[in-house]
Amino acid sequence: MASVTNPTDGIEGRICPAGYYCPKGTITPIACPIGKYNPAVGKIAISDCLDCELISYCTEKGLT
Repeated sequence: MASVTNPTDGIEGRICPAGYYCPKGTITPIACPIGKYNPAVGKIAISDCLDCELISYCTEKGLT
């Protein structure tokens, strides 16, 4: 388990991938839910997942 939210050393963990968020201590990245996306790496909260635009509703989890 990492001691920081965005580890990059490959020992404690890896930086959280785009499409996901990783609260401190997370072992497995959590996918942004349907209807949201995250284009950036290293996000730590579900509030970092952005709403999809009205013309392109996101029908899958973990979209970038």
